[in-house]
Amino acid sequence: MLHGPVGTGKTHLLEGVYAGLRRGHPDWRVVFVTSEDFTNRFVQAMRLSKLAGFRKHFRECDALLVDDLHFLATKKATQEEFLHTFDALQADGKQVVVTCDCHPRLADDFAPELADRLLGGAVWGLAPPDADTRLDILRSKSGRSKDGLVAEEVLRYLAGQLRGNVRELEGALHSLRHFGRVTNRPVDVNLAREALADLLRHAVRVVQLADVDAAVCRVLRLPAGRCRRSSGRGRSATRACWRCSWRASTRRRRTARSASTSAAATTARRWRRRRRCAAGCRPTAS
Repeated sequence: MLHGPVGTGKTHLLEGVYAGLRRGHPDWRVVFVTSEDFTNRFVQAMRLSKLAGFRKHFRECDALLVDDLHFLATKKATQEEFLHTFDALQADGKQVVVTCDCHPRLADDFAPELADRLLGGAVWGLAPPDADTRLDILRSKSGRSKDGLVAEEVLRYLAGQLRGNVRELEGALHSLRHFGRVTNRPVDVNLAREALADLLRHAVRVVQLADVDAAVCRVLRLPAGRCRRSSGRGRSATRACWRCSWRASTRRRRTARSASTSAAATTARRWRRRRRCAAGCRPTAS
């Protein structure tokens, strides 16, 4: 199972698994399906009384790959059908690979039996890219464009300021190029600050203890790193150390509150989207 937030490459990895299985086992019947497609096929099979054909298609394959399993969160009947499909494939020693937006233990809407089956296999979490990976992604996206390469200093600036997923990085490059074309200006760091002001303003900034130490020492006119030394500190350095500790703890509490608020907002949006889908398009049998 692969899980992680939006834009971390779960679907791309699943497509890579599919291509690898097809290449390594050309005689296998590998089924790649989204959870929405699985649900639609299941509902259609129930309406047309063709469940036997539906089950034969999914339970007699050599490998089943299912994307966006969280789509089944509020669909109890489809979850039960997928659970029986999972058990049938597992009993025959077949491979099952799924992606989801959260860890199985955090999926409250999954049936306990389904969560237990998912935990029985390998569970891999995907995190947003780090700074070096973001820079490599920006270089790759910049090289593929017909508008030419973006300067290395601009790419490094974007990689250091933006901490979102791949789509956000790609969108920043598009916005930067379009803004430069409209204003007839070269793409440089100053243009990036102006064109991406709103995006950079809402980007998550990571403040480490070294940053707090450097800021306090600069204001109190102390040598850099003096606050973190455990010996030879005078009264002024001790007060600076207290101030560093207070600033760091305050920043940590604010970051925790911001993260919890963001997570709550994301969960609320997800539930509103599910309710709209349930009210407008969810079949009764699912």
